Amino acid sequence: MKARALLVAAVAGECALLACAGRYADFAVPGNALRFVPLILAAGACFLLAVTRFPAARPAVWFWSVAVLLRLLALPMTPGDDFWRYLWESRVQHAGHNPYLLAPDAPELEPLRDATWPLINHPESPAIYPPLASLTFSALTRISASPLLFKSVFAAADLLTAALLLSLIGGTARHRAVAWYAWNPAVVYAFAGGAHFDSLMLLALTAAVWLFARHALLSAACLGVAIAFKLVPIFLLPAWAFALRRRAWMLAPAVLIPAALTGCFGGPSIILPPLLAFARVTRFNDLIWGFIEAATLSNPTGQNWPYTFALLVVIAVLSWKLRDHFPRSALWCFGAALILSPVLHPWYATWILPLAVWRGARAWTILSLSALSAFLLWESTPFWTAWQPNLLTRALVAIPPLLALRFLPLNTQHSTLNTPH
Repeated sequence: MKARALLVAAVAGECALLACAGRYADFAVPGNALRFVPLILAAGACFLLAVTRFPAARPAVWFWSVAVLLRLLALPMTPGDDFWRYLWESRVQHAGHNPYLLAPDAPELEPLRDATWPLINHPESPAIYPPLASLTFSALTRISASPLLFKSVFAAADLLTAALLLSLIGGTARHRAVAWYAWNPAVVYAFAGGAHFDSLMLLALTAAVWLFARHALLSAACLGVAIAFKLVPIFLLPAWAFALRRRAWMLAPAVLIPAALTGCFGGPSIILPPLLAFARVTRFNDLIWGFIEAATLSNPTGQNWPYTFALLVVIAVLSWKLRDHFPRSALWCFGAALILSPVLHPWYATWILPLAVWRGARAWTILSLSALSAFLLWESTPFWTAWQPNLLTRALVAIPPLLALRFLPLNTQHSTLNTPH
């Protein structure tokens, strides 16, 4: 009874703190980010207590009830500013323009501006999302431009990811294992609260892993869909290729699907330049490179290509060294892409979580929580300047997962796969 009471208290605490954090989710209001972060991190502490007390009785009821309730509580939150970009690029498409050719501040698009136009981030840059994301935004806004619709779709995709993880892991302890994903307030906020579409990519990616040992071509197709939503799964192509060995040709759909979808906007020559131009210089909250630059010298090029080159080398080495163990290879390669990226927005840390839950790697869950502290950078304080990470803000993100890596055990009993066919 004491364990059950502790579980109920932890779940109730997470729900209450998440709801309170939601009152301050509009980061355009001065001071809100500084209020949001302590509340969401406290919700994270309750989450960690709850998953360690996950009940043995009626696990499915507990699992789904809490997962759905948390997302319902997050739906009323003010979405992140990316959401207004989704609406804008949809409006551009509906007006017959190509969002990959015209930036929001282009004079040709001035008639499309409305009251939400000042909320758009990076108005000087054309579309920076892959084609399937843009097509999805356009399709959803034809139904409604309400944040609730977008959030509902993204939250539904998130719950489907949890369902796939339950099937992927299997066994009697599967609900306890996947609660580390489904009850995580970082995940709940990112998709049901902040309205980030990354859950669509995660659903496709998790489906690709689930299908890996069942049907290699369908697995590659799902990987291609994931890449068409968000480019980052492209770093998993070497892990897939080495796992398939002689049948690496089956990866063709992973490349052909996103390439074909670029045809909706004029082809790769139109799509890639704005994506690459944005990635070439954008920096925010990076961990490894920020610490290295603080300890030695700043990047003399002012561009990200040295870091991208280093990342590609690391991915190649990891995928080769771990070629006989696909689960480890996928986790390490995707983890390297996250840690060595020049950009680590708080919601980016959710990308690794399906693979981390599958592998039982708890430190990544801690990173998804500590990464939320980066929202503090939406404000200036005596300790940091807005949008300018320093050693303190990077330490707030990096130290908790490093401690977890040292003290939390790796639980890998569920991360096995048969040979694909």
